[in-house]
Amino acid sequence: RLCSCAAGVTTHPGLRVDRTVPCPCASVPLSGGVYSFSTGLGANLNTYAPSTNTFYSYFNNADAVDNTVQTIAICAGT
Repeated sequence: RLCSCAAGVTTHPGLRVDRTVPCPCASVPLSGGVYSFSTGLGANLNTYAPSTNTFYSYFNNADAVDNTVQTIAICAGT
């Protein structure tokens, strides 16, 4: 059974944000990703990867304005 979960967060200028998206009960992350709503060049994805039962990301906002970022986990299990 496949499922997806997502969590969004707003990052302020000059900050890094860590985001963890847990998989539902009895499932593990297969994949995932990060989407930034920024049009600026200062917004960048530092790291993203699956973990034991979560998918995490680290995002840097070097833009002069707030930026919204969404982390997505694709999970499978029973």
